[in-house]
Amino acid sequence: MHCAEKALLIVPEDSLLWRSSCYEILNVALQRMGDYSKALQYAKLDYETGIKLANEDIQSSALNSLAAILLATNHPEEALGYIQQAVDIERGNSDDQGKKLAIRLGIQCEVLVMLKRPNEALACINEALALDSAAQRFDKVAIRKSQKADVLLSMQQWEECRKICLESLETSRQNGNTVEEIITLKQLGACEIGLKHYDNAENI
Repeated sequence: MHCAEKALLIVPEDSLLWRSSCYEILNVALQRMGDYSKALQYAKLDYETGIKLANEDIQSSALNSLAAILLATNHPEEALGYIQQAVDIERGNSDDQGKKLAIRLGIQCEVLVMLKRPNEALACINEALALDSAAQRFDKVAIRKSQKADVLLSMQQWEECRKICLESLETSRQNGNTVEEIITLKQLGACEIGLKHYDNAENI
């Protein structure tokens, strides 16, 4: 982060790509540090730079960051506007087997769950899951299934949620994704409680 701050001080005003790189690094670093207010400022600067450059990759990435920050700070209505723009951009791109589109749809799903619009969220995550499955991005498949579990939890579809959690858990373990495994175990416990299988929930 400090290197990016120093670089930003010496990057010429007209070196927009370099400035965008600095903004992106600072935005990501500040998010991980929990300083969402400053992260939001840099994400906005990055988006504005993407507009100046007419660079849709930068715009899409910055919009995704803006949505993620606003989601984390409980501003889902604003987040939805940003992530919808990012999704629209990625729908016009087909050179990465839908990798970025799947990521954007995953964020959109989370926003829609927070807005209590589960049917729309389910459509988003099913599309994202199909994209990652087709491209055999198995680490991402586990994440999409975990995101789908959140939707099913919000819909109180306990049996279906339990099934998708077990699938996500298996994929996470196969890929050594401990963080995703922990998240899925928590979701699985919630499913078991919903099914009134309290002993199973306690033993997870």
